[in-house]
Amino acid sequence: MDASTIELSQTVSQNQGQVSAEIDGEIVLMNLKMGNYYGLDDISSYIWRFLKEPVQVSKLCEVLASRYNASPDTIEHDVLAHLQQMQAYGLIDVASE
Repeated sequence: MDASTIELSQTVSQNQGQVSAEIDGEIVLMNLKMGNYYGLDDISSYIWRFLKEPVQVSKLCEVLASRYNASPDTIEHDVLAHLQQMQAYGLIDVASE
């Protein structure tokens, strides 16, 4: 699935075509359209919960930088890569500025 590059100025949110469940603090997702399921680790589960409401990518990076001990550049790089993957799997919606 081809996905466009995600920018810090864009807004992201959960795609509503998913079924999710929390098991031992981590999220398991089922993409109903594709019939695939995904297990999210601790950080990915935190991001998924945060995306329940639309949020600007730069704000998501700020929140994660305050929560985890990593440089802002590292957080930004990792978050953008993670969101790109989630978009490719059809798990999130991405809106322009």
